[in-house]
Amino acid sequence: VNTTRYRERKAQHQYHAFIQNEWHGVKNLIVIGGLRYDLNTAFKARLSPKLAVNYKLNDQIRFNASYGAGFKAPDFRQLYLSFVNNAAEGYSIYGASEFSVERLEQQKQQGLVAQILPTAFQITTLLPETSRGFNGGVQVAFNQKLRAELNFFRNDVDNLINYLPVATNANGTSVFSYVNINRAFTQGMEFNFSYQPGAHLHLSGGYQFLETADKAILEQVRKGAVFGRDAVGAPARLMTRQDYSGLLNRSRHMANLRLFYDHTPTGWSGSLRGIYRSRFGVLDRDGNGFANMEEEFAPAMLQLHLTVGKRLSEQWQTQVGVNNLLNQTNARFMPNMPGIHFFTSIQYTFNKKQQK
Repeated sequence: VNTTRYRERKAQHQYHAFIQNEWHGVKNLIVIGGLRYDLNTAFKARLSPKLAVNYKLNDQIRFNASYGAGFKAPDFRQLYLSFVNNAAEGYSIYGASEFSVERLEQQKQQGLVAQILPTAFQITTLLPETSRGFNGGVQVAFNQKLRAELNFFRNDVDNLINYLPVATNANGTSVFSYVNINRAFTQGMEFNFSYQPGAHLHLSGGYQFLETADKAILEQVRKGAVFGRDAVGAPARLMTRQDYSGLLNRSRHMANLRLFYDHTPTGWSGSLRGIYRSRFGVLDRDGNGFANMEEEFAPAMLQLHLTVGKRLSEQWQTQVGVNNLLNQTNARFMPNMPGIHFFTSIQYTFNKKQQK
């Protein structure tokens, strides 16, 4: 890769091999087993197995479960990115291999950086991420109009690759980089549904409850060995399990709801989609490894997206819409999310008639 976002030309070779078998030896039972081999020239090779089962109890209910291992090598962005986005108030992102505290110290002396966060001293050479995950759930078709599914999951991850702020610029924006978390887990549940109340209306949605943790920090919290503050300048106190908010950049609650309208005879269609994300930790000012002060969290956010389309003919279709209708922005903690965004599109489809 050769781009202005990297200081010099970067090269990496990746090889993958995959084998899978699907077994139907028992009525209503499907068993899938597989192996994936990953070879990255910058890291060691990895063999990842998986096993999944799906059982059809009847025409309405299915049960599924799976267990698998995962492998993720750091990508070019996480390793080599060196980028300052002047169009978005000047936030910066540096890959772990391009990051240095010395550069931040120089920028602080120049008045460009206001504060270097404790997380800056955690940045080191990135290692590949490996994981072991379990998922189990049930799918129910109540009738032709209503379907739902419920899933529970648990993932244990070694060297989890996470991005986080490492400094605050003088203009209030952040400097980001990437770090490994030695031992982490994510667990929770997901619920999704699909409902068709009428011939032209379709309603779908979902909810996720998520718990995350750096296992080492959580163990220290449980032992009563971690201190923190309730506000900047406040006296330090012992942190409890209730104070521990988990990994940075992870929301405990997320939900989405989408209403879709499609009237084929007239060619009109439209959709309204809402996405909710509860507050999540973004900073660690007191050096205990997680967010516990109110100013260390990004607030909850609700985004609405509206689209209206019209099929003019078999070939022509037009669409107008607006993303982020409520103009939800957070330049400091989510600089890559623009404000309200209007768009329009015209589509022409080339059809080749099939000869009899």
